[in-house]
Amino acid sequence: MHNFMLFYAPLLIVVIAFALSFIIATKSSKYED
Repeated sequence: MHNFMLFYAPLLIVVIAFALSFIIATKSSKYED
């Protein structure tokens, strides 16, 4: 279980960071339009 968490925790952080940057990019592009 610990190995599972150690493997997926960084992956989860990357996915969340990617989702946040995508949302921010979408919002900023809406302001430009």
